[in-house]
Amino acid sequence: MVFVVPLASYLAGLLNYKVTSLIWQVEKYTLSSDLITIDELTGFLNQQAFFNKLEEEVARARRFKTDLSLMVVVIANSSEMRAIYGKKGFEEILKNFSSAIDSTIRNIDSKGLIDIETFALILPGTPLEGATVVQDKLNRSLERLTVNFDGKKKVIKLRVRIGKAGFNNDTEDSLAFYDRAMENSKYDMG
Repeated sequence: MVFVVPLASYLAGLLNYKVTSLIWQVEKYTLSSDLITIDELTGFLNQQAFFNKLEEEVARARRFKTDLSLMVVVIANSSEMRAIYGKKGFEEILKNFSSAIDSTIRNIDSKGLIDIETFALILPGTPLEGATVVQDKLNRSLERLTVNFDGKKKVIKLRVRIGKAGFNNDTEDSLAFYDRAMENSKYDMG
């Protein structure tokens, strides 16, 4: 006896299986990507994790009425650096740039990579005057960066703009706070 399975039923079952499998894979990928909070290249918080942390720190500063400062560091000549050194070379620059920032700030400060040329730093318990001291240190350490390109060390002249803002406890949320620091970076001639 020969079993005859209608072709349409077979194809519908196969299609249902494939679609269910793909949906499961997409859900698994989405859950995995939500768990990733650290940028692999820099070791800094990714954009989503950084803004979550900023929201927490703003809530803490508001609740306990403590100082909070935010700094935005922009590599002003990033497109020039990418053109000169290529993707791999620019990644080396970012690694060294991140290390220089890391060695300048405290362990309790949070650092995030907002996009390929924009970094942000949360400085809890720091008044705006203290952020100015950090800004001066960062300008000195980031101005001339030593980078290793294929075993050869080279000093890179980066142009960075640093904007800072002190948290205004009464009137702003975390995004307005970030926007103010970003706006101030446009006026830094660093």
